[in-house]
Amino acid sequence: MSNSTLACGVVNSGYSQGVVSTVDSSGTIYTGVVTKEGNTSTNLSGDPIVNHFKYNGADYALIASYRYTTGSVGTAMFGIYTPSDSSSGWTLVVEKSSTDWGFSNPYGLVVIGTKLYVSDYDSGKITAVDLSSSSYPATTLYTQSSSPTPGDTKTYTVHGNGLDYYVFRGTTYLTALYGQSIYDSTTYSYTYTRSLLVIIDPTSGTATATVAINPNALSVTVDHTNLYAYVSSSGAAQQAGGNGASSKLQVVKLNQSTPAVTATLTGMTSPSTFGDFVDVAFVTVGTTSYAYVLLANYNSSYSSYTYRIIRTLTSDLQSGSFGSTSDYSSYITTVSPFAATWLLAPDGTHLWFVSGNYANMINTSSAISASVITEKGSASTLGTSTINTYLNTASVVIEQTTTLLKGGVPAAVSASRSKRAIRLLPPDKLKEVLDQTAAAKEK
Repeated sequence: MSNSTLACGVVNSGYSQGVVSTVDSSGTIYTGVVTKEGNTSTNLSGDPIVNHFKYNGADYALIASYRYTTGSVGTAMFGIYTPSDSSSGWTLVVEKSSTDWGFSNPYGLVVIGTKLYVSDYDSGKITAVDLSSSSYPATTLYTQSSSPTPGDTKTYTVHGNGLDYYVFRGTTYLTALYGQSIYDSTTYSYTYTRSLLVIIDPTSGTATATVAINPNALSVTVDHTNLYAYVSSSGAAQQAGGNGASSKLQVVKLNQSTPAVTATLTGMTSPSTFGDFVDVAFVTVGTTSYAYVLLANYNSSYSSYTYRIIRTLTSDLQSGSFGSTSDYSSYITTVSPFAATWLLAPDGTHLWFVSGNYANMINTSSAISASVITEKGSASTLGTSTINTYLNTASVVIEQTTTLLKGGVPAAVSASRSKRAIRLLPPDKLKEVLDQTAAAKEK
């Protein structure tokens, strides 16, 4: 049985170059397991994206060397690798470009049977890659068009913000999360309309239902056992101290003919630094199912980022409550510099937590507190001598155990999620960062 292994994209201070390194649950670090684009001599870009997926019981990693130009769809070189928990590096299986596959900025992966489904942030498309073919051909499964709040006549750009799946009455569905925004190049700011949670039949590529969600949705997590989707949203661009009641955690019931929001948790107005909802994860300890909820916000000067984790019973969260932890005081930590990279990634009873430039593991056998969170690595320890400033993305690439069933679903069906950096700067600084790299753009 191997340790749980987290892979992280690490970038330099100018977001011009990156590497991929790993840290496992024992704290062993291997730096630079991927440093080049496939078999070329080209270094990874300043936005290296790591996504895990599982196929035929084996772990794989999709690495994207992504390049972004302000106001345009990005380009990327991709490599599918078999990850290793050793210093020998990873084995490249296939290399493709965004031209080959038709996507560039993967924000969520799901494997169903022999197909790898990829949700693309830039285009709003879902692409199906055939893993059973040695040429790995890709076809567009679904494209989401703009659908703003009724009565709103503005033209919004659609972004794919996350992907998960569920099985209902023997049929597997994709849950695709889309945000809709307008970028103003004069003020360097974004305007948001409602987000969309779209239920898609992967066989036909048709949407079977669409659920209206709060603006600027950031992530979707499906509780595969109870068939509920949890959507985190900030309601608007992230502000210092959070967006108050505009930020929502919406509970969508999936095990019915027409999925719908059945409960909503809203942000608190006090304390002022309570943060916006950004992520949810589920962990079962013994016979008890716990939900971990992550909130985050910048301070007033945008120089640090505060994370707040709440652990509650899954049954309480499902009904729209934090139960006895509703005071938001479970766990709070502030990191500096302001690098706002975040992730909650469960692996059995282990739970990885990425906070800014730190990769941590949470001991889920105890109530959440500072004492149950252990730092396993950081940008400085995971990076090389010249590339060691920020963590850009992270994903569990080697699972600790081989699970025969995931929420009652055969192992051939696997969902994996990778969180991306979200950074907000004052308008006078935002343009400079936007021009540097997509990893620094406001989402």
